[in-house]
Amino acid sequence: MVSVNALVETLLERAPASVAEAGDYLLEGLSGGQLERAAFLDDPLALVGPPYFVPRYLAQVTLRALKSEYDAVDEVLASLGALSERNPPIIERKKEVTADRVVLPEAKVLDLRYPSKGENDIWQSSIEALVTSGPLRDREIQIFIRSDRNRAACFLVPFLWIHSTIAAYNLAPAGSDAFEALPESFIVLEPLRQVNATAVARSLHCTKPQLDQIRRGKGDVTVQTLKGQLVHALFDRMLEGGITTSDDFETAYREVLPSFLLPLASVTDQFFDETAFRADVFRHLEALKGFIDCHPHLLEHTQLELKRYSATIGIQGRIDAIFREGNRLDILELKTGTRLRSEDHAQLFIYRLLLSDLIRRWQRNDQQDVEITTRLLSSIDGSFAPLRVATDFYQVLDTRNRLIAMQYALGRNRAHIAPRYEGFNEEICGNCASWTRDRCKDSSDVFGDRPASRENERDSAELEYFRRFTRLVERERWCADQNVADLLDDSRLEFRVKNFRTICGARIVAAVEPFTFEFEENTSDLECGDSVLIHAGRISSSATYHGLVREIGTKQIRLSIPLKNLLPTVFEDQCWIIDRLPSDVTAEASHTALYDFLVGPMDEKKKAVLEFPSFERRGGATAEGWSAGVASSDGAFRRADHPVCAASPLAVGAATPPLDGEEFASLNSSQQEAIRRAANCNVFHLIWGPPGTGKTRIIPEIIQRAGGRVLLGAFTNTAVDKMLGALLEHDPTTRFLRVGRASDSPELVEKISGDPADFFTHDLAQKYGNVGTVRDALQQAGIVAATAHRASTIPYLRSSAFEMAIVDEAGQLTEPLTLGLILRARRFVLIGDDRQLPPVVRVRELGQSMFERLKRDTENLTLLETQYRMHPGIMELSNRLFYEGRLRSGIAVRERAAPDDAPVVFIPVKSERDGRSNPDEARVVVDLVESFTRDRGVDPESIGVVSPFRAQVVLLRQMLAGSRVTIDTVERFQGGERDIMILSFVRSRGTGFVFDDRRLNVAITRARSKLILVAHPELFQKSRYAWICTFTETLKTAGTI
Repeated sequence: MVSVNALVETLLERAPASVAEAGDYLLEGLSGGQLERAAFLDDPLALVGPPYFVPRYLAQVTLRALKSEYDAVDEVLASLGALSERNPPIIERKKEVTADRVVLPEAKVLDLRYPSKGENDIWQSSIEALVTSGPLRDREIQIFIRSDRNRAACFLVPFLWIHSTIAAYNLAPAGSDAFEALPESFIVLEPLRQVNATAVARSLHCTKPQLDQIRRGKGDVTVQTLKGQLVHALFDRMLEGGITTSDDFETAYREVLPSFLLPLASVTDQFFDETAFRADVFRHLEALKGFIDCHPHLLEHTQLELKRYSATIGIQGRIDAIFREGNRLDILELKTGTRLRSEDHAQLFIYRLLLSDLIRRWQRNDQQDVEITTRLLSSIDGSFAPLRVATDFYQVLDTRNRLIAMQYALGRNRAHIAPRYEGFNEEICGNCASWTRDRCKDSSDVFGDRPASRENERDSAELEYFRRFTRLVERERWCADQNVADLLDDSRLEFRVKNFRTICGARIVAAVEPFTFEFEENTSDLECGDSVLIHAGRISSSATYHGLVREIGTKQIRLSIPLKNLLPTVFEDQCWIIDRLPSDVTAEASHTALYDFLVGPMDEKKKAVLEFPSFERRGGATAEGWSAGVASSDGAFRRADHPVCAASPLAVGAATPPLDGEEFASLNSSQQEAIRRAANCNVFHLIWGPPGTGKTRIIPEIIQRAGGRVLLGAFTNTAVDKMLGALLEHDPTTRFLRVGRASDSPELVEKISGDPADFFTHDLAQKYGNVGTVRDALQQAGIVAATAHRASTIPYLRSSAFEMAIVDEAGQLTEPLTLGLILRARRFVLIGDDRQLPPVVRVRELGQSMFERLKRDTENLTLLETQYRMHPGIMELSNRLFYEGRLRSGIAVRERAAPDDAPVVFIPVKSERDGRSNPDEARVVVDLVESFTRDRGVDPESIGVVSPFRAQVVLLRQMLAGSRVTIDTVERFQGGERDIMILSFVRSRGTGFVFDDRRLNVAITRARSKLILVAHPELFQKSRYAWICTFTETLKTAGTI
């Protein structure tokens, strides 16, 4: 039988376009091409028996793929990866198999028998699974469960699904490959996937509120929650020491408050009493100071905000403070509410569980017991309460398992369990306060969970849209969470290195700026700003540190680690692993935007998104033009209701510029048309902007004619800053408010003529330091700019009303994130190019942007057809391949003259390598770079090198270390440009990945003067791009340029 690794390589090589096609490749590989698809579908067991003898699990994977039961090819690959040689963490290694107890570190579910009632009202269920790790690896086993012995495990079975991963502990042998669950047995569903400890604690009696929280997204921000967060931040400062007097309190308050001013100003009105708010915060601080005065040792032995992960029970949590002195360990959790709740104690109990692996290791190393104290500290009066255990390990684990099952089901087209609905019976709902029950009922109606809830046709369309994208967002999060699972599994270290997430063998460098580590080889594609986890393996049972990349090279990396009193000596005398820390901030933002869409009014904008018939879908602007559209706007959006900065071109009473004038006349006809139609639109307009067509240049013109407040947004901070930079180039006196910090946008700050603190929300808060002034500034901002993530989640933008939202690079945004921007305005303009890279996602259905979807069926579209970036010869390549000859060049050949009058060159490199890196091509690229910089005097910073594969990028960075040449993947280069671009294709055979049209288009169109394609000659000869071979030159002639 073919190996699993060979099957994976086959799928990666052939890049199947669909799940069913992946199934065909699997069937061909497993049967040697002997078993026909129809025959296998009629008799799936044919693959299991002679002459193939394929394991049942692989046969099931193939069958599910052929039936398209997976949602993406990546899921097929993940299912195959489960059979790779692995050694996942377990609670007590070396005790996996004994005479009377068995531990299954990992198994994949093959079949389930749901609970059925038998004799004496005893329920029985069972699980069939393939063991994928441990001494019983590759064996199919059965687990029999009775409700009188283990009720939790028995009724967990309906929450499992075929091919889910389980770990099972303390099973008793019950025959050949059969086991039974005992009272002390427990099962962990998807053990490496992490559930937040807070979510588990609040869901012990019912998981419905957590389900609602996921679908609601960010949720509402209140003054009380902000006050609690502010007290937490100040308590951290107190534990750092040095806060003893009232002046110290005042200083700390002034330093911490600015981080909370933006949300405070957004959720309060002019009647907010800031003095009373401050006094209330200080009462909390006085109470906490009294506690610290009684326990001064805490200031010497504290570690703040310790994030812990459990790779065995699948729970993560951030503990407020841990104090260790000798063999004594204090766990402290701060609560700012008026009373301590049972879930607070449950959360503290879970934190203790999280530390159990670490504590066991301490005990083994120190040969002594660890004394553990767990306490809840109230900032109301400074009192503390010891842990009051109202739950146990089995209830916590059962709740955590059900939450995992709920998250999985939420992302499925065919969910194996429905959203929990209790019918609001007293037994279940009596534990909640009346206001919580009311909110739960309201949420059930909004989400359509209640059997009695009925929606009219309009509401059904909204709800179905909401449900569809909620499924896709959760499916994407499920895929993204696999990265965290890989990080927690030591046996996946080689896999992480292979995928450029990890640096191994890092050692601290003494006597240099903390925290600098050195290593033999940079095996990652980490960049400045990335979050990392520093550890030595065995994350559940060893110290870990969170950090941010500040600088990185081929041999060194400098990190910032925000922990009090942490010295570099902690890292001495051992090697460390530095892993990229996966984070998915887009899921919460997407859910928030979808929820706002669902509960918002049914207006023309929502109809356009839902593709309801309307005048806008048929043609756009009214006959009277843009001014009539603004005049008939809803009162909430009229200019008179939106005071803006007096210096802004959108100031109240300022005349709206006409669609003419010297500046307007300098634009080409397609740009002028785009401005007219965007300014005139009643609901939305799309501007299709291929590379170099001056998309950002038209944005200031549209803003001037918008007739009200404008929200600017994009996916990345770089794109947002680029839009604002274009505004300042158009008019240096333009005023705007950028959500963020000036320090994060240095290039933009250089273009600002005034005080940068007046242009950035964080700096504005620091400058003025009080809620009222900040609120006034927020309300007066005529132009506001933010990323889609910020626009979706921060209270300021969720509660603001704009006349128009302008979204740049809209083709890179998922539809939910686009909603986060356009929902804040009455009208919207999407600017993008669906012939360039789509949103970077794992779930294919989420990869279609709103721009691409609306572009298919609308007349509200303008193509910018004149490009100003590329040499006409380079443009012609892209124009012929991707734009059906629609583009025109706005520059002459002499303006982008190539050094040898050959703007496009193909250099054939005969190499039979078909991996993800190609040293032969890399050496050619190095020779080219050296020829340009050494022989022709070309500035290295004007040269760019791209490749479809990260492995080739890493290799080239090593070979060109210190050259100042920009080297990256196509995805990371989108939006950039260089005079000379060199493309390294790596492989000799074209695959869907190499010849993805949008990826190739981006790669080609980064070049201004010269484009060099380095590839095997057969790569193009055997593809629809064969005519590219007409640009062939040898390395010798190309190197003499």
